[in-house]
Amino acid sequence: MSVIPSPPPYKLFIIYSREDQTSLKDFKSHLRPLERSGDLKVWFDGEIVAGQYWEKEVKENLRIANIIVLFITKNFFDSDYIENEELQEALKRHNKKETIVIPVIVSPCVWDANASIKELQVLPKDGKPVLTWSIADEAWADVTRGIRKIAEKYKIKYEDYLAKEEVKRAVELYNDQKFE
Repeated sequence: MSVIPSPPPYKLFIIYSREDQTSLKDFKSHLRPLERSGDLKVWFDGEIVAGQYWEKEVKENLRIANIIVLFITKNFFDSDYIENEELQEALKRHNKKETIVIPVIVSPCVWDANASIKELQVLPKDGKPVLTWSIADEAWADVTRGIRKIAEKYKIKYEDYLAKEEVKRAVELYNDQKFE
């Protein structure tokens, strides 16, 4: 009997404005337990090191992300690069069901004026911006729990997929009379 291997970490890409790095640091701290458990691998453009082609790195990591977090603030909407490049690619992949896009409402802004984002379920609960909670860590914990639910759902789908593959392999061996 074989053991089903653990799923690879879910790749989480964060689209954010550099003006929001302080909030991003708090968010990443809350995601750390999911990284340590092997459920998530978080990537944002701050991972790019000197000598790398930044746009190529952004596009490649956006292409392979399982979850794309939109770090929603007024600064997010003020960025032409986010609007014209990253957001368009994220929504295209989301509509093709290649990824899951999660808007995280960080600070008060008119995020619901964007028709594509308005259609998506947002975090934290009730769409209340993180920075308006009396205790921001409670909001970040709520966001992290929402992301963990998605990672757990992915893990179950992955295990189901591997189990089906194992059954297919057993049927092939049986049909070929190569019993193990």
